[in-house]
Amino acid sequence: MLGDLSEGSPVNLERAMLATGRLGGHIMQGHVDGVATLVARDSQADWDDLTFALPADLLRYVVRKGSIALNGVSLTVAELEGERATVSLIPTTLTGTTFGDYAVGDKANVEVDVIAKYVERMMGDNS
Repeated sequence: MLGDLSEGSPVNLERAMLATGRLGGHIMQGHVDGVATLVARDSQADWDDLTFALPADLLRYVVRKGSIALNGVSLTVAELEGERATVSLIPTTLTGTTFGDYAVGDKANVEVDVIAKYVERMMGDNS
């Protein structure tokens, strides 16, 4: 959470993709749709599973094997159960982002898939 950071705190930051580039993930805008809380962390030999409790109003935009952005990092939802989404992070992601140091109880900004929001809007939900 940006409000909890102090000068020198690590953050996830990468340059925006040019519109002429090859999209290798999902479209991210840098918006914050809500805040998730890390509720479980399971370390394996080659990856860590991080399970986040998501805000109930965002669940309709999250699907298993779909994309979600947590603290500005585009990730794949490995599992979705109830209000919890699990992401599996490989060593490169763990060392190249702030998630290597995440502990149960830590918060993360959530950005859900913008295309899902557009589809919902086109299907008649005008909220």
